[in-house]
Amino acid sequence: MRELPEGQYYQFQLIGLDVVTTAGDRIGKVTGVEQMPANDIYVVGTTDGEVLVPAIEAVVKAIEPGNGRIVIEPVPGLLELNRREPKKRR
Repeated sequence: MRELPEGQYYQFQLIGLDVVTTAGDRIGKVTGVEQMPANDIYVVGTTDGEVLVPAIEAVVKAIEPGNGRIVIEPVPGLLELNRREPKKRR
């Protein structure tokens, strides 16, 4: 694999990272990355289903693979509005 520029990651490097808020609240773990035209979306598995977190600077404050986490600053309503039931596996 080629080395990526600083601040860029392969999807497999993000899967399994804990997602926490800047206040220290644990949201869940990244279970997938969906590529959309405008930006990627991190699929975060929680105890209540999945939360979709847009991979944009306004929300994602730090990606720290060495610490096993992604730090986010959720805008009001983000975690509630972007919740969905997990996809069922066949």
